[in-house]
Amino acid sequence: MSYPWNIGDEVNASELNSKFDLSFGGDGSDGALAITTGTTDIDLGAVSVVELNYTSISITGTGKLTFSNPATHGTMIVLKSQGDVTLTSSETPMIDASGMGAAGGNKGTISNNVNEAGAIGYDGYCSLIKTNGAVAPTTSAVGTGGAIATTIAFIVNSFKYFNAWVGSGGSTGSTASSASGYWTPANTGGRGGGCLVIECAGAFNFTTASGISVNGKDGSDGVDGPGSYRNVAGGGGGAGGFFLALYNTLTANTGTVTIAGGIGGDNSTGTTSSNTVYGGGGGSSADIVGGDGSSSGSSGVTTGGTGSVGLSSVQENKVF
Repeated sequence: MSYPWNIGDEVNASELNSKFDLSFGGDGSDGALAITTGTTDIDLGAVSVVELNYTSISITGTGKLTFSNPATHGTMIVLKSQGDVTLTSSETPMIDASGMGAAGGNKGTISNNVNEAGAIGYDGYCSLIKTNGAVAPTTSAVGTGGAIATTIAFIVNSFKYFNAWVGSGGSTGSTASSASGYWTPANTGGRGGGCLVIECAGAFNFTTASGISVNGKDGSDGVDGPGSYRNVAGGGGGAGGFFLALYNTLTANTGTVTIAGGIGGDNSTGTTSSNTVYGGGGGSSADIVGGDGSSSGSSGVTTGGTGSVGLSSVQENKVF
């Protein structure tokens, strides 16, 4: 793809809008989103960017909005509203994008200690930033937390929100060898938190404490396998994700957004062996390193690393 500008050119919003669909608040083609009770789930279709265009957004009473089926490397969710956005539901969270980031590691073979790293997370719109997944443990070393973001190929879908990102996933923990042969334990790293952007071309009204979540998911606890050496370490937690709300006018912004990284899992609890196992590393957000795993031969000890925290911001729209 070629672009009509060179590095260093000054480009204003109207020029961008003439080349790309950067209209603020969208076109309203999805109608009004109004949830007063129960849970409405949006299937993300395993794609990297999902954009919905509403005439207005209202989540009140005991209503709740959730998401499912994110892409392997996470999904950027953009909710556009031509009119007001009213978020006053008593549900906590009323908008739940936790675990919609990059996948955690999901396997480990006990006989040869094959473990899986957490998936990296890319920013949804232009793949400029990646959040590095946690490094899987080996037979003699713990899993390490995901590193800070690095720059990769500039592949543009839109110039909008190019600093947005999803949380990366935690890795699996290690297993101890067993004379009983091959076994795939229930040991996973947590998914990272999703990326959620709200564009409000009308009045923004958000009043619920812990009303929005882009948390990373916890790593799973290890589960004992067969044989005399059956320890399994905990998986690493996924990193917290990213939330941004932009509004044209403000009614209230007393609500809060949770951006926590997932907690690491524990060693298996029923083990009869003191064989040391090594916890999975926690996932990273854009510029915060995930926590390393730890090693232990004891039952029920937390060995998975904690995922890094994410980022949340609510701002007046002064650009689009």
